[in-house]
Amino acid sequence: AALSLQSAVRSFLANSRTTRMSKSHVVLKHTCEINPDCQEVLAQTYGNCNFSDILSLDLTRQTFYCTTHKKMCNVPQRTDASRPVCIFFSAMGLRQGTNTVGFATHQAYYERVAPHQDVIIVENVPEYQENTVMGCLPGGNRVWRMKSIRLDPRVLGLPTARARVFMIIYKYNKVQWNPKFHLETLTEHLCSQVVMSAESYFWKKVSIPKQLSEAEERNLRDYHKLCPGLMVMDLSQYPKNGRGRGNTVDGCMCTLTTSSGRIYGEAKHRVLHGEELLSTHVLPVTATQARKAGAPKLALGTIKDTSQAKMAGNAMSVPCIGLIIMAAIMGLERV
Repeated sequence: AALSLQSAVRSFLANSRTTRMSKSHVVLKHTCEINPDCQEVLAQTYGNCNFSDILSLDLTRQTFYCTTHKKMCNVPQRTDASRPVCIFFSAMGLRQGTNTVGFATHQAYYERVAPHQDVIIVENVPEYQENTVMGCLPGGNRVWRMKSIRLDPRVLGLPTARARVFMIIYKYNKVQWNPKFHLETLTEHLCSQVVMSAESYFWKKVSIPKQLSEAEERNLRDYHKLCPGLMVMDLSQYPKNGRGRGNTVDGCMCTLTTSSGRIYGEAKHRVLHGEELLSTHVLPVTATQARKAGAPKLALGTIKDTSQAKMAGNAMSVPCIGLIIMAAIMGLERV
């Protein structure tokens, strides 16, 4: 998620056109990322401060250990764009929601972050509810207000499914929402028709595709038998057990998860490369993509393909988070 946020901010600033946008002072000073491979990519690509874990980050202190610079660095405050773990509200977490011990991480997250921020931007799975957040925020509705919207990359013309809810939460005695600005209207203006398909993500020239394992070959046969007509299919899942996943009805890529590292394409007769999986979120993994996006090319270096696939399963859609950043800048005003 930190990679997506960094890329969205860089692309957003590079492509700002309106007066208010171009004059906006948007700086992503720090990230919180616990995955070691992501930490390495963040350090090599952006060089900004990164703190290991939001729940171990003490925001009452002026400095904290930075994994990028390997020393104590300043802890910026005011605005936070992050989220506690989403698994408890997802299908993978059996949608346990608040009825699980792990939900304590959400309460701890908001209790730790809220006192030091005027604005909190949250991304989570669609099942994440506004009242859940308000119930965790110190002061609740007496202190905080919220604008939220459900976004899917397909709405913006991208051939990949990743429906998420985005929340812009703000202390209404510090900042207010401009009543003339409507988040839904901005989204409508940026809507675009999907013109590509899930197969479009097989863009790398791979001379010798990696061989499939026996289990993957078996899953592929089951897909052909039980789910005929799919363009892409997730060989890490078992269609025989009713857990098969492939392209959506409209021909787009299925929502990636941390275990979606073996997406097989019928046309190319191979699985998606890690860089291709990352590109489904519009993360720039080539020089051409970076130039067009206005954001640095990800320094993936020696990061293994399997690790890249896991990173893609945890990432956010860059255009979606970019839209939310733009909405926050346009809609929020200091009191």
